[in-house]
Amino acid sequence: MKRALIISLIGIGMAQAASVKAGGTIFGYYSHTLSDPDSTKLGYNEFGITRAYLDLKADFTEAKEDKQPPFKAKARITYDAEPLSGFVKIKPDPADSTPPSVSISGVYMGFLKFAYGELGAFRGMPGELWFRIGQIPTPLVGYEEGLWGLRFVAKVMTDEYKILNTADRGLGAEYVFPAKYGSLSIAYMNGEGFKSGEVNEFKDIAARLSAYPFAGLSGPLSGFGIHGYYHMGKPDEDKVRDRVIAGASYSMGEKLGLMFSYITTSDGASDDPLKGAGYSGWAWVDLGKFLTQDQSFGLFGRYDSYDPDADTEDDATSFMIAGAYYTFAKGWQVALDYQAKTPEDPDTNPSSKIYLHLLAQF
Repeated sequence: MKRALIISLIGIGMAQAASVKAGGTIFGYYSHTLSDPDSTKLGYNEFGITRAYLDLKADFTEAKEDKQPPFKAKARITYDAEPLSGFVKIKPDPADSTPPSVSISGVYMGFLKFAYGELGAFRGMPGELWFRIGQIPTPLVGYEEGLWGLRFVAKVMTDEYKILNTADRGLGAEYVFPAKYGSLSIAYMNGEGFKSGEVNEFKDIAARLSAYPFAGLSGPLSGFGIHGYYHMGKPDEDKVRDRVIAGASYSMGEKLGLMFSYITTSDGASDDPLKGAGYSGWAWVDLGKFLTQDQSFGLFGRYDSYDPDADTEDDATSFMIAGAYYTFAKGWQVALDYQAKTPEDPDTNPSSKIYLHLLAQF
């Protein structure tokens, strides 16, 4: 009831905005299982939806012909739905000590992904500075998703392995440097993610710096970027949740993109935390843009490896993706790809699938 009331009030506020844009995104797929730790799933195939977003973006700024506003004020609401899996307990009979369970596979759960207001783009200021408050995007995940460009195929590594949250409740600031030289994003947030409430008095701080030092040049080096990210968290008095990430990327607009990043993590007791490490490398090339300029089709590949605890043997996992995509129209894309997860543990079989993915945006 409270959530519905809050969303209604925000919606009323958006109705007063100078402009409101509505949109949506669907990630669909068909999969065929080639290998799996559970041998009974061999040959299993299914149609499914991994995500369904509804998005509202409001601009409260009214620009006049004779005068530009001193700043811009905006708001965003994104409602998301994802499939659930597993089992839930049925309310037991007092006389029954072992209540039955029912499967919730195939059931979708709706939740609020983003809900924030932002103020920025101050007149006369070089570059763009934005301040955000509410349930905001975290500094890194969404940024890398924009570079990866294939979120409907797979999450980026930090999201796939739950190393970072994609959104959280808190305050954020982002400065976009002039002339596309990069951006700096900082967030002060609960740290538990958008699906959990705060559990203590501590907060997480995260910062991302992305720099494109040759952006002012007209040659091929203009697309080279370097990226750094630092996250300091404290889930409890005697615990830590720290991440350090460094990476480099290269882009040729809509024709080519590639990136490599390395990550270290610290989790658990502050005097003896679990030390993890991993890396991710991906690339895509749009052959259509190279050959025809007006069509979009290409190839992509990615390889991740993550070990959550360097002191524990055989707990790392590698993730490989290879495939091709075709864009029918703006916001309408398909991809045919192979994905495989391989545990380091020799006693656990790898899992692999063939996918046909669909992206539909409006």
